[in-house]
Amino acid sequence: RVFSNVSMELGNPGFGRSEKTVIVPGSLVCHPGGLYYTALNTEIFIRIWKGVLKDGSYLETDWTVKCDPDAVFMPSRLRQHVDRYLRSKHMHSGHPVYLNNCKDGTHGPMEVVSRGGMQAFGDGMWLCEAELQHEFKIYGEDVFLRHCMLILGVEKFDDFSLLFETVC
Repeated sequence: RVFSNVSMELGNPGFGRSEKTVIVPGSLVCHPGGLYYTALNTEIFIRIWKGVLKDGSYLETDWTVKCDPDAVFMPSRLRQHVDRYLRSKHMHSGHPVYLNNCKDGTHGPMEVVSRGGMQAFGDGMWLCEAELQHEFKIYGEDVFLRHCMLILGVEKFDDFSLLFETVC
Protein backbone atom coordinates (compact mmCIF):
# COMPACT_ATOMS: atom_id res chain seq x y z
CA ARG A 1 0.00 0.00 0.00
CA VAL A 2 1.03 3.59 -0.57
CA PHE A 3 0.03 6.19 2.01
CA SER A 4 -0.30 9.82 0.93
CA ASN A 5 -2.22 13.00 1.68
CA VAL A 6 -3.24 13.08 -2.00
CA SER A 7 -5.73 10.67 -3.52
CA MET A 8 -4.42 9.14 -6.73
CA GLU A 9 -4.36 5.91 -8.65
CA LEU A 10 -0.96 4.31 -9.09
CA GLY A 11 -0.11 1.82 -11.77
CA ASN A 12 -1.96 1.01 -14.96
CA PRO A 13 -5.65 0.09 -14.56
CA GLY A 14 -5.72 -1.03 -18.21
CA PHE A 15 -3.49 -3.94 -17.24
CA GLY A 16 -5.36 -4.65 -14.02
CA ARG A 17 -2.44 -3.47 -11.92
CA SER A 18 -3.41 -0.32 -10.10
CA GLU A 19 -3.98 0.78 -6.56
CA LYS A 20 -5.38 3.89 -4.95
CA THR A 21 -3.37 5.64 -2.31
CA VAL A 22 -4.52 5.39 1.29
CA ILE A 23 -5.24 8.91 2.54
CA VAL A 24 -3.34 10.28 5.53
CA PRO A 25 -4.85 13.54 6.78
CA GLY A 26 -2.69 16.62 7.15
CA SER A 27 0.47 17.95 5.60
CA LEU A 28 3.45 15.73 4.82
CA VAL A 29 5.84 18.69 4.78
CA CYS A 30 8.65 18.59 7.30
CA HIS A 31 11.76 20.65 7.88
CA PRO A 32 15.31 19.65 8.71
CA GLY A 33 16.72 20.28 12.13
CA GLY A 34 17.52 18.54 15.36
CA LEU A 35 20.72 16.94 16.51
CA TYR A 36 21.83 15.71 13.05
CA TYR A 37 19.99 18.27 10.90
CA THR A 38 17.75 15.57 9.44
CA ALA A 39 14.06 15.56 8.58
CA LEU A 40 12.02 16.11 11.74
CA ASN A 41 9.22 13.89 10.45
CA THR A 42 8.18 11.86 13.48
CA GLU A 43 4.72 13.39 13.81
CA ILE A 44 4.06 12.76 10.11
CA PHE A 45 5.10 9.12 10.38
CA ILE A 46 3.05 8.58 13.52
CA ARG A 47 0.00 9.56 11.44
CA ILE A 48 1.12 7.21 8.67
CA TRP A 49 1.81 4.33 11.07
CA LYS A 50 -1.63 4.86 12.62
CA GLY A 51 -3.06 4.58 9.10
CA VAL A 52 -1.15 1.34 8.53
CA LEU A 53 -2.40 -0.05 11.83
CA LYS A 54 -5.99 1.02 11.16
CA ASP A 55 -5.85 -0.47 7.65
CA GLY A 56 -4.99 -3.81 9.22
CA SER A 57 -3.44 -5.34 6.11
CA TYR A 58 -0.23 -5.93 8.09
CA LEU A 59 -2.10 -8.78 9.80
CA GLU A 60 -2.23 -10.63 6.46
CA THR A 61 1.52 -10.49 5.88
CA ASP A 62 4.58 -11.83 7.65
CA TRP A 63 6.45 -8.53 7.44
CA THR A 64 5.65 -4.84 7.10
CA VAL A 65 8.20 -2.81 5.19
CA LYS A 66 8.36 0.97 5.23
CA CYS A 67 10.39 2.32 2.31
CA ASP A 68 11.30 5.86 1.44
CA PRO A 69 10.06 6.87 -2.03
CA ASP A 70 13.63 7.25 -3.28
CA ALA A 71 14.79 3.85 -2.00
CA VAL A 72 15.32 0.99 -4.43
CA PHE A 73 13.35 -1.93 -3.02
CA MET A 74 13.10 -5.47 -4.39
CA PRO A 75 10.36 -7.29 -2.45
CA SER A 76 11.29 -10.78 -3.68
CA ARG A 77 14.89 -10.40 -2.49
CA LEU A 78 13.80 -9.11 0.90
CA ARG A 79 11.27 -11.94 1.24
CA GLN A 80 13.97 -14.57 0.63
CA HIS A 81 16.31 -12.76 3.00
CA VAL A 82 13.89 -12.54 5.94
CA ASP A 83 12.56 -16.07 5.42
CA ARG A 84 16.10 -17.47 5.67
CA TYR A 85 16.70 -15.31 8.70
CA LEU A 86 13.60 -16.55 10.54
CA ARG A 87 14.38 -20.18 9.75
CA SER A 88 17.94 -19.81 11.04
CA LYS A 89 16.59 -18.38 14.33
CA HIS A 90 13.80 -21.02 14.53
CA MET A 91 11.21 -18.26 14.68
CA HIS A 92 8.07 -17.21 12.84
CA SER A 93 6.63 -13.83 11.85
CA GLY A 94 4.34 -13.80 14.88
CA HIS A 95 7.41 -13.22 17.03
CA PRO A 96 7.75 -9.48 17.80
CA VAL A 97 10.94 -8.49 16.03
CA TYR A 98 12.35 -5.72 13.86
CA LEU A 99 15.46 -5.70 11.73
CA ASN A 100 18.14 -3.18 12.65
CA ASN A 101 19.69 -2.18 9.34
CA CYS A 102 22.66 -0.05 10.47
CA LYS A 103 25.39 -0.23 13.11
CA ASP A 104 24.29 3.19 14.40
CA GLY A 105 20.65 2.06 14.69
CA THR A 106 17.80 1.60 12.25
CA HIS A 107 17.96 4.05 9.36
CA GLY A 108 14.83 5.30 7.65
CA PRO A 109 15.18 4.32 3.96
CA MET A 110 13.86 0.85 4.81
CA GLU A 111 12.37 -0.38 8.07
CA VAL A 112 11.27 -4.00 8.45
CA VAL A 113 8.95 -5.19 11.24
CA SER A 114 7.42 -8.65 11.74
CA ARG A 115 3.68 -9.13 12.13
CA GLY A 116 4.21 -9.71 15.87
CA GLY A 117 6.28 -6.52 16.05
CA MET A 118 3.51 -4.58 14.32
CA GLN A 119 0.94 -5.95 16.75
CA ALA A 120 3.09 -4.82 19.69
CA PHE A 121 3.57 -1.44 17.98
CA GLY A 122 -0.18 -1.05 17.54
CA ASP A 123 -0.88 -1.99 21.14
CA GLY A 124 1.74 0.37 22.55
CA MET A 125 2.01 3.30 20.15
CA TRP A 126 0.18 5.55 22.64
CA LEU A 127 2.89 4.81 25.21
CA CYS A 128 5.67 5.60 22.74
CA GLU A 129 4.04 8.90 21.78
CA ALA A 130 3.87 9.92 25.43
CA GLU A 131 7.33 8.67 26.42
CA LEU A 132 9.16 9.97 23.34
CA GLN A 133 7.39 13.30 22.76
CA HIS A 134 10.55 15.17 23.82
CA GLU A 135 12.48 13.59 20.90
CA PHE A 136 10.18 14.87 18.13
CA LYS A 137 12.24 18.07 17.69
CA ILE A 138 15.58 16.28 17.98
CA TYR A 139 15.36 13.11 15.85
CA GLY A 140 13.51 11.75 12.83
CA GLU A 141 11.02 8.92 12.53
CA ASP A 142 13.63 6.18 12.35
CA VAL A 143 14.87 7.00 15.86
CA PHE A 144 11.26 7.13 17.10
CA LEU A 145 10.61 3.65 15.71
CA ARG A 146 13.84 2.26 17.20
CA HIS A 147 13.20 3.78 20.63
CA CYS A 148 9.55 2.71 20.55
CA MET A 149 10.50 -0.89 19.77
CA LEU A 150 12.87 -0.81 22.75
CA ILE A 151 10.15 0.54 25.07
CA LEU A 152 7.71 -2.13 23.85
CA GLY A 153 10.18 -4.98 24.20
CA VAL A 154 10.21 -5.82 20.49
CA GLU A 155 13.35 -7.82 19.80
CA LYS A 156 16.03 -6.27 17.61
CA PHE A 157 17.95 -8.35 15.09
CA ASP A 158 20.98 -6.72 13.53
CA ASP A 159 21.05 -7.17 9.78
CA PHE A 160 23.44 -4.68 8.26
CA SER A 161 23.10 -6.17 4.77
CA LEU A 162 19.62 -4.66 4.31
CA LEU A 163 20.90 -1.19 3.36
CA PHE A 164 23.76 0.04 1.26
CA GLU A 165 24.50 3.36 2.92
CA THR A 166 27.99 4.73 3.42
CA VAL A 167 27.34 5.49 7.10
CA CYS A 168 26.27 1.91 7.74
